[in-house]
Amino acid sequence: MITKLALANVRRSYKDFAIYFCTLVFGVALFYAFNTIQEQQAMLSLTEQQNSMIELLSILINGVSVFIIAILGFLVIYANRFLVRRRNNEFALYQLLGMPKATLMRLLTVETFFVGGVSLIVGLAIGFVLSLALLYATSLLFVAEIPGFALFFSEKAALLTIIAFVVMFVISLLLSIRFIARARIIDLIKSESKNDTYLVKSLPLTALLFCASVALIGSAYAVLVNNGFVMNGNFALATGMMIVGTFLFFYSAAGFLLRFLQNVKGFYWKGLNAFTLRQIASRINTTFVSLTVICLTLFLALTSVSTGIGVASSVQSGISAPYSASVSSTFTNYAYTNFAHTDPDSLTSEQKKRFDAAKATYEHNIDVYKSYNGDMAAALESHTAQFGAPAWNTMVAGQAQVDLYDTYTCDYTWANFEQDSGLKLSDYASEIESNYGVTSLSVIKLSQYNAARELAGQETITLDPSQAMMLVDLDLTKKYIEDASKRTPTLHLWDSDLTLAPTYIAEPFMTQAFPSSVGTLIVPDDAIPASEIPINVVLDVQYVDDGAEGAFSDYLDAFTDAVRDTSNDAAQSDLWPVSLTQTRQQVFDQSVGFSTIIAYLAIYIGFVLVVACAAILALQQLTSASDNRKRYELLNKLGAQKHLLNASLAKQIGLVFLAPVIVAVAHTLCAMSTIVPFISIFGHMDILSVSLITGVVFLIVYGVYYLITYFSARSIINQDSAGQRL
Repeated sequence: MITKLALANVRRSYKDFAIYFCTLVFGVALFYAFNTIQEQQAMLSLTEQQNSMIELLSILINGVSVFIIAILGFLVIYANRFLVRRRNNEFALYQLLGMPKATLMRLLTVETFFVGGVSLIVGLAIGFVLSLALLYATSLLFVAEIPGFALFFSEKAALLTIIAFVVMFVISLLLSIRFIARARIIDLIKSESKNDTYLVKSLPLTALLFCASVALIGSAYAVLVNNGFVMNGNFALATGMMIVGTFLFFYSAAGFLLRFLQNVKGFYWKGLNAFTLRQIASRINTTFVSLTVICLTLFLALTSVSTGIGVASSVQSGISAPYSASVSSTFTNYAYTNFAHTDPDSLTSEQKKRFDAAKATYEHNIDVYKSYNGDMAAALESHTAQFGAPAWNTMVAGQAQVDLYDTYTCDYTWANFEQDSGLKLSDYASEIESNYGVTSLSVIKLSQYNAARELAGQETITLDPSQAMMLVDLDLTKKYIEDASKRTPTLHLWDSDLTLAPTYIAEPFMTQAFPSSVGTLIVPDDAIPASEIPINVVLDVQYVDDGAEGAFSDYLDAFTDAVRDTSNDAAQSDLWPVSLTQTRQQVFDQSVGFSTIIAYLAIYIGFVLVVACAAILALQQLTSASDNRKRYELLNKLGAQKHLLNASLAKQIGLVFLAPVIVAVAHTLCAMSTIVPFISIFGHMDILSVSLITGVVFLIVYGVYYLITYFSARSIINQDSAGQRL
């Protein structure tokens, strides 16, 4: 009997349950799909590094899922509270007809677990499809094969999902039972809400607060745009002004606009506009707080997803892999260069220790460099037998070495470059650290750079004997270098005066995961004194064939480990100081893995936050429709046509849904304008496509909730006091 009644209640009130059911299905599907990430490893042919990236992503997903459970748990409890409140009269009627509270509690239990069970089944089914989509997306990102047609269902993820949501159902049910146990019949019958009073009645005051809110938000935007994405006091100030401005905007906007429009008689008294505006303003006491929170949450969701996808796309675009591998060596270090021009007597004992150690390392590396006449390939080739590697020429088909010199030996810094060019780097890239001016520039020889270009199959460049050219691959500084180069300034380096070429070049000379050159000078070979020692050496190699990759990587791994082993310095004294090896495959795996982690986490969190915001708005509007049903009933009896009532309802719900979105989008556009230059450190970002994709998908989810809310609310207001359709 209880079961039949429960099922009948669910069928009869399906529109009331629609938002609750939709939210549960969305939550279950997302939670299950993203918690299957780790098990994708068994379905994909991944390299060791790719597997480690998937494992890291899985760990992060598990951590984020705790936060997601908290959000979804709040939604379940919030939605269940709405359902119970909607049915107060029904519960009172059951008790008047003699139903014991214990029986009523059993009825709620059956209903809760029936709706929860169905939502779990539907959500897991959708999550299963979504997990397959994630699997194929991961395979495309990592260029990994899926053996056969992969269909997999994660029992572990399903069990975790079921446990998490059952706990939510139990908690929400206990709260509902607690409410029923304490409620009196008279309280249930008279539980309709009263309208909130206006917090601000004075038109001048509302206008003042509205203008203040706009001024605060505008000032926050100006601070962010002028200072960029830099975590300092200005950023904190802008954030605070944005939050306070948003709060005051929603606090004052409804009252201000209502009172302003009241004076526009032609509009205010047209149709049901007066009623519609009063309805919107009637709940201002509760609306402005929730709208502020929802707006800021939507802003966080939009910004996180846009940033996550933006970082992913920029990382992918920032990959540079013209060579099979690039091997890097460092011959000095910052500890040594920082103290090199310092009076030894001014150093503390700890600084003296660091300096002495850095100096010893530097002198040893220079000795090794000179012993091989600066030929890195010769140094590496001489040790192949020692580490059990094949002969060098069986692995490497071609090679090119690029030495990087530092202008600190001729006291030329970025401050000097700014003075020579007449342009300040900070005016173009505020994200650059404030002390960049004291930093020296990197310089490479023209012949070596051209050799690297030839190895990559690129055309060589030519320079006049008294000319230099800037190489830059970082989007953040390209515009600055472009404008500075057009001025063709004269640079004094060592004993040469070099005129900067009017154009720059963007092709790097090594395989790398991210752009790295803020600005590197390419100069004629004789512009660098023969006595200069490079601070870094890069050896670019091309494999004989794909089969050589494994042998070369294993050799360099063993070689590097031996260099870093300080337990037997004497035995390793003749090893070239290799510090980093980046193969084309490693760079690809690192970039794809990093971008996948960022994008998946952003999408996971962003979509849950959007669903949460939409669900809260929906439930608030359904509550409002339920509370104000008698008003619509009265208007209908006074002769108001049904389509006018429905149009008024659509406007009310639409405005409440739209207002936080508009403000959140404005905040997001401002934030992205400051974040994009920061993201450009990783590579180029197509902000327009990223924003459009994010916006369209979010609007679809948001639109689904709006439509469900409107039709459910319309069903509520089109019922008379007896529950019959008007």
